[in-house]
Amino acid sequence: MNSHETNTWLVLQDGRAGTDNQSRGLVEAMKVSHTFHALNLPFWYYWLSPQAVSNYVAERLFGSFTRPPAGIIGTGRRASYGLLAARHQWPNIPTIQIQDPHINLNEFTYVAVPQHDNVEGKNVIQTLGSLGRVNDMTLHNARHEWQEKLSPYQKPRVAVVIGGNNKYVRLHSDWVDDVIAKCYALLDRGMSLFVTVSRRTPDILRDRLRAAFPHKNNVYFYDGVGENPYLGFLAYADYVLVTADSVNMVSEALSTRVPVALLRMPGEGKKFTRFYDALFQLGLTHWYDGEWKITEREPLRETERVGELLREKLKLL
Repeated sequence: MNSHETNTWLVLQDGRAGTDNQSRGLVEAMKVSHTFHALNLPFWYYWLSPQAVSNYVAERLFGSFTRPPAGIIGTGRRASYGLLAARHQWPNIPTIQIQDPHINLNEFTYVAVPQHDNVEGKNVIQTLGSLGRVNDMTLHNARHEWQEKLSPYQKPRVAVVIGGNNKYVRLHSDWVDDVIAKCYALLDRGMSLFVTVSRRTPDILRDRLRAAFPHKNNVYFYDGVGENPYLGFLAYADYVLVTADSVNMVSEALSTRVPVALLRMPGEGKKFTRFYDALFQLGLTHWYDGEWKITEREPLRETERVGELLREKLKLL
């Protein structure tokens, strides 16, 4: 490390939980000192290529820095602007890009990309699913944080994680009614439900789900308002049902140690199909048909694997 560098890594954050948690999870798995830096850029920057504006971004993001960080990590296309700017500002520090930035991968030191994206390169680290922060420690902390509110629910408890629309999926009322029927079948079996929607769940369907679960004693429904119990749900669940519209949500569910099954969605993309096929072949999960058929499996912990690999490659041991 250059004597003028700090020993602290910089983690770019853009305010979206799905991307921020990936870079945060990775730097924690790398076990290095780190700090977070907001990726606040004008919207018009994203109309131009990251290479074209890297010098302007460098001044805006890092102009106040007196010393370069030890390295920098970011997730997604937006972060690539910051990572290229960091390379412009500090040519010798390592830059770690998470997700395919859809530009020349050689612009980065290493790129961590889900294997279903079919991206290859000498500096590419392929992952099964996405990176994240769900691990034994975060689940332990969530159990402590949510003990008062969630532990009274009778076992077995099922976390039902519901996503929403994307470019492949469009939810409709018939689909939601089917999910509600599946949930009522679990209630009839004496199970408790922890149901959560996402920011992508259409409002009209969120309202339909809220109205469907008036059971105060055996259903905890989170509609996106107030403190988010998501990690608590995963920590206290004996089983997980997760919709098949989000690689992040499925990866996080599989990072627990409990049985996970997938709820089919109205729509399907090729990348999603490749991802789920890989999970099925490894015996990690299956399509839900009223039962959890896979009751024993190893948790999916790609973040820890990539973190250790980067420690080795960057000689951080």
